[in-house]
Amino acid sequence: MPSVVSRLKTYTASFVYLDEVLAWYSDATVFTKVNHIPRKEGSSGYTWLKLIGLGWRIILNYTSIPHRLMVYGGLALLIGTISFGYDWLYHCAMGLLPIVNMPVDILVSFTLSLLMVGLGFIGSFQCKKGMECDSKGTGYHIKLK
Repeated sequence: MPSVVSRLKTYTASFVYLDEVLAWYSDATVFTKVNHIPRKEGSSGYTWLKLIGLGWRIILNYTSIPHRLMVYGGLALLIGTISFGYDWLYHCAMGLLPIVNMPVDILVSFTLSLLMVGLGFIGSFQCKKGMECDSKGTGYHIKLK
């Protein structure tokens, strides 16, 4: 079994949330009490805006929430599109609307909902497989001396 350090050497993502990465690569988690002492000088460099940005990056990079939102949003759009299309067909069959080509917004919404659901599933499958994107951009990387 490779050690945590050897696993950390292979981590190449551009954003590192160390707590999450260590949880991925370690087998045992231990909790310990810590004596928190108030800061003697200066203040934290984190503002509310920086904390919100950090939380946003953690959600995007380390959770499946964006993929789930795409799947559920796509399914909701699909249900709405089907009900709108059914309503349109019903009104055409009853003679309340002139029979014309299917409205473009129904076709576009239907296609968009299928794309959203498909991309959400693809993203969640990649997360489950543990695939990480290699980033060539600047970012945080774990360096060992």
